[in-house]
Amino acid sequence: MVVHDVNRTGDVLTERETGRNAILFGREGEREERDLAWLEASRLAWVSNDGQTVLFSQEQEGGGEKGSVYLRRTDGSPAVRLGDGTAESLSPDGKWALALERSPSRRLVLLPTGAGQARPLSTGTLNVVAGAFLPDGRRIVVAASETGHGFRLHVMDIEGGKSRAFTEERVHVAAAAISPDGRFVALLGPARVAKIYPVDGSAAQRISGVEPEDVPIQWSADGKSLYVTRRGELPARIERLDLATGKKEFWKELMPADRAGLIRIDSVFVTPDGKSYAYTASRGLASDLYLVSGLK
Repeated sequence: MVVHDVNRTGDVLTERETGRNAILFGREGEREERDLAWLEASRLAWVSNDGQTVLFSQEQEGGGEKGSVYLRRTDGSPAVRLGDGTAESLSPDGKWALALERSPSRRLVLLPTGAGQARPLSTGTLNVVAGAFLPDGRRIVVAASETGHGFRLHVMDIEGGKSRAFTEERVHVAAAAISPDGRFVALLGPARVAKIYPVDGSAAQRISGVEPEDVPIQWSADGKSLYVTRRGELPARIERLDLATGKKEFWKELMPADRAGLIRIDSVFVTPDGKSYAYTASRGLASDLYLVSGLK
């Protein structure tokens, strides 16, 4: 239910919207995209580097009160529920999924993708909103705020130890790209200026050729390019940015074959080798408007 307006006498204009998300996956050489969503509100979180597996969250009623984390092979075999929370990232070896529990705990948890027990991670006083594995599989990058500080990126060891911030405050944490060697993270800094932030905390470097609307989403396997997109656009256009020259070239345009009811495209992922991609496509199936009186 979405509230649109309230008048002075207390009447409420509200909308009941029914929708569905698709997780569309494409691979080089395949003509059609494959929908890997499971229930009505799946949201893509991660694609393995080899393009064989996707990690996603199940929201709304299908996800339950605590939300659900699912793993699914891109061949379309059935999805496997790993545990509660919001899906964040897959470990490089594919053995662990990083998840974020819902309020009030907001705790990061490692969920095994095979046999094993869930492992809660201590993040101290950090208010975590997102996280991702670094390529070494031993450390994670978390987007978090803490008392006296705005949102920054922090690095921490999954075996314990104090986290360390390595970016300035007010960075845009909705999307980022981690370099293949794990030494750098590319994302939008304050005022939507794209920068490369060294994980060791040394000075950041501005990225030439990135416009304020561009969002880095992946680093190429050779470390020489960034894949960038623009949030909110339909179709979603992906370009490849040469880090040495600052020049961009068109890579792919994303648009479901069936455009009926399409609202937005987000959670866009490209594998480092550029051979596979996936994205979440949200569409409205029905929308009813109501005038509610006597609401208390």
